[in-house]
Amino acid sequence: MPVQVAAGGQTPVACYLAAHGLQDAAIADVVRLDESEVGEAVESVLDQAR
Repeated sequence: MPVQVAAGGQTPVACYLAAHGLQDAAIADVVRLDESEVGEAVESVLDQAR
């Protein structure tokens, strides 16, 4: 994982892991968020990108 992503906090890390194929439950374990929060974080980044 690039240092810039890791330094960005939970949301960038969650998005990075999602882009690499991890499921929300696995991401939640890594970044210590609820599974629903992972989905919301990823969706918010996708919405901003659109």
